[in-house]
Amino acid sequence: MNSMILNSCKNNGIKLINTLTLESCINKLLINQFHNAKSNKEIPSATPNTLNLNVNNPNLKIENSNDSDIKNIDILINPQQQANIQTPQVDLKLNLNVTKHKKPGIIFDIDGVLVKGKNVLPETLKTLKLLNTLHIPYMFLTNGGGKTEKKKAQELSQRFQVPIREEQVVLGHSPMRTISDEIKNKLVLVIGPDSCKEVAKSYGFKKPILSKEIISWRPSIWPFEDQQLLDCPYDLDNEQFGAVLMFNDSNTWGQDIQIACDILRSQNGKLGTQQIPYEKQAVPCYFAAADLLWSNDFPLSRFGQGAFKMAFTKLFKELTEKDIDIIQFGKPEKKTYDFTKELLEKFSKNCLNEEISNIYAVGDNPSVDVLGANNYGWHSILVRTGVFKTGENDKNYPAKTVVNNVLDSVKFILSQENLLNENEN
Repeated sequence: MNSMILNSCKNNGIKLINTLTLESCINKLLINQFHNAKSNKEIPSATPNTLNLNVNNPNLKIENSNDSDIKNIDILINPQQQANIQTPQVDLKLNLNVTKHKKPGIIFDIDGVLVKGKNVLPETLKTLKLLNTLHIPYMFLTNGGGKTEKKKAQELSQRFQVPIREEQVVLGHSPMRTISDEIKNKLVLVIGPDSCKEVAKSYGFKKPILSKEIISWRPSIWPFEDQQLLDCPYDLDNEQFGAVLMFNDSNTWGQDIQIACDILRSQNGKLGTQQIPYEKQAVPCYFAAADLLWSNDFPLSRFGQGAFKMAFTKLFKELTEKDIDIIQFGKPEKKTYDFTKELLEKFSKNCLNEEISNIYAVGDNPSVDVLGANNYGWHSILVRTGVFKTGENDKNYPAKTVVNNVLDSVKFILSQENLLNENEN
């Protein structure tokens, strides 16, 4: 875009801009377009087509001079076309006098930060549409799941009214893509909603199976509940399990714990057998998350996978007198942050053509979001709209910054990165 503007200036014989620098003209037009936007109008992206810069426009006062040096015409917003965005007015005094400025990367938790159950929090739409307008790279990192990243991105796009790509979504089970092909080729128990089976297949697992399918193979394995079972797709009399995968929250704790314990105590993964005495865990066990609590629209926080894990490990130790060896993914595990950081950098470079300065992580759960961000060296921001609701900071896992809501978190980030004017409150 800079070359287009320069060529246009040269073609019109302009050498120096005294009354307004070309940079100021650009910034003024951008600020006017942003602040004059109404809730039912588009906020255009900073492209040559939307800036409407015309050096022959009689309303734009530009004077010639002898100096031929035109500098500082890079602007904050990357000149890349963005999908149409319907947005309400956001009263921020943006600093657009920045040249070649790196952008902050922002990692958002979802539940308790952007939504409460089925309800989108009131600050969410303004926040994300502002970031899209400024081409600031952001991602969603949640310990939730139960669906593919593509489907989750489509769901979030609809709920948040901004275009979101699957590359921007990391779910609790997303790093399970990295599990070895040796395990992916074996029979694996998948714990979570039925949809998790299809997610596992999308990650390359060839033989995922649900507990309700196992029960239909031999109902006496869980002789309690009268539930709708699914036909067992494999010959479990002759198959061996290769792993237990906790993909997402279980709504059938009893049967999932029973069958998982049976597999882990079996002889070489053969369900229906048992090591006597128990010596070692038959197959590896993976968990997508370990948070004890999560926040929805109920007044009190709900049990998460961490609560299931506590019950599971306690019962297993009672049976075997030994601990389960669990390979843990999700927040606050380092391997999940490694996975997310790599995706953020790729998304920022390939989709936005932006370099990242610092990374900020916005969450509501101190023991998960804050702990993970602090351990990884990111700037943790704790909001008061989810698990953490009151107080100056959490005593056990203090965040670097505490704010009331997600919009306040982004205002703080923009201020820290000098993307707001000094007099912005």
